[in-house]
Amino acid sequence: MKVGGQQINVTNLVICTVGILILVVVGIFPAHQTLKELDQKIAALQYQVKEQNLLFPLFVQLLQRSRQEAPPLLPAPEPKKLPRGETAVLTNLFREIADTNNIAVESLRPDVESLIAASGRFKMLAELSGGFYDLRSFLIQLGGIPYLGDIEHLRLQSATEDRTLQVTMRFWVLQE
Repeated sequence: MKVGGQQINVTNLVICTVGILILVVVGIFPAHQTLKELDQKIAALQYQVKEQNLLFPLFVQLLQRSRQEAPPLLPAPEPKKLPRGETAVLTNLFREIADTNNIAVESLRPDVESLIAASGRFKMLAELSGGFYDLRSFLIQLGGIPYLGDIEHLRLQSATEDRTLQVTMRFWVLQE
């Protein structure tokens, strides 16, 4: 075969083509794969940096709160039984404590089945929303209610759009 007046040997052409293919397979393809892996690691690290930037203000706030003085002792009143038919006293007290701690009471109702059973206590169901630190103060003050027996269930779920917590709780109230 003649190209441009020179004789090109087919074996030379095949050898050059194989050499180029070996260069691509041995040199360029692994480098491309390595670049892909590095891009994935970079994306993961960028995500972690964004996540840490979002959590840093919370960390600073928690650090400042940890350096504050310890709160006074938790309230532990003598248990008292709520007279029958006076659940309004308890709900008013509950809502008052919630209001002073910027907690919104969405629902507060007694469990009907536990009211019927004469076991000396009944179950209340509450749905609340508010800030994390407000909830802590609310729970401490809630412990000062003498009618409160036990908190059976406490579920916290964050609402990311406005940084509040949705709280669902079931608690037992001592009753005569």
